[in-house]
Amino acid sequence: MDNRLELAIVDIGQITFGDRFREDYGDISTLAESIKKEGIIQPLAVKRTSESQYTLLAGGRRYKACQTAGITQIPVRVYPETINEMEMRAIELMENVARKDLDWVEALKLKQEINNLYVAMYGEKKSTSPDAPGWSKRDTAELLQESHTNVQKDISLAEAIEMFPFLKQAKNKHDAEKILQKMKTDIVSEEIAKRLAEKAAATPVERIRMDLCNRYIVRDF
Repeated sequence: MDNRLELAIVDIGQITFGDRFREDYGDISTLAESIKKEGIIQPLAVKRTSESQYTLLAGGRRYKACQTAGITQIPVRVYPETINEMEMRAIELMENVARKDLDWVEALKLKQEINNLYVAMYGEKKSTSPDAPGWSKRDTAELLQESHTNVQKDISLAEAIEMFPFLKQAKNKHDAEKILQKMKTDIVSEEIAKRLAEKAAATPVERIRMDLCNRYIVRDF
């Protein structure tokens, strides 16, 4: 990625908003009032698309707050036209990591998207060797400065939410993990019960063994 950046002040009308990672921007009015009083502390990130036009890379919430506040001249960090779509996405996602107003589902999804994006950019790492080519969850953990175990669990939970959207209804990540663990336990218990049922008890000893197993499965041992 070309790291030569330009700082500039541009008119908000010159910036195309585009598709964003975030879908819910929360309370824009409070941020708009803050920007009116204190200005924009952190410039928005944009990609130059022509001499006077740009595409927004990061700072969607600040962009909307400026619109609400009626502010037209805004500071930006300008990335060159040479960066590709994956690099653009990486800039947006990494800038969202520092945000404090992401809910727990958004935070999980963000880690998953960052990991998937870098795997798409560099390929999946097939070896545990640090200098092996490709990208792994351990590399994502180092990028985010988090433990490998935590990132691995969070990405797994994000994948589970894609399969079972009702997990989003949990109050927090911890509750969602407990629900998922119970689901796994129930699935294992059902499989054990199915296998026992398929093996008909032919002797009194086997009938006693089946009864004890059934009691264990229904937590009545």
